[in-house]
Amino acid sequence: MASEATATARAHSNIALAKYWGKRDARLNLPAVGSISITLDGLYTQTQVSFRDGLKADRLTLNDRSLHDARPRSNRSVDDRHMTDRQQAQLERVSAFL
Repeated sequence: MASEATATARAHSNIALAKYWGKRDARLNLPAVGSISITLDGLYTQTQVSFRDGLKADRLTLNDRSLHDARPRSNRSVDDRHMTDRQQAQLERVSAFL
């Protein structure tokens, strides 16, 4: 019986203009310095991982281009979070930074 599990995450670029530097009052949970940042809507990275039957090997693509050389590193990342005895994974990454 074939099975598939897929998860997708998107992260936008966030630039800190004034950085958080600890607490001025821990009891009241007040920051020592206010934190101000902006999120850039047009710059993001989206990653989708699919575990599926029928794949002969793990696959990694970046902006629709196959990345054979990066597979060992991506495999370690996936294997750290799952059993090494698993279905093959397809990782698809889209980056607006490129």
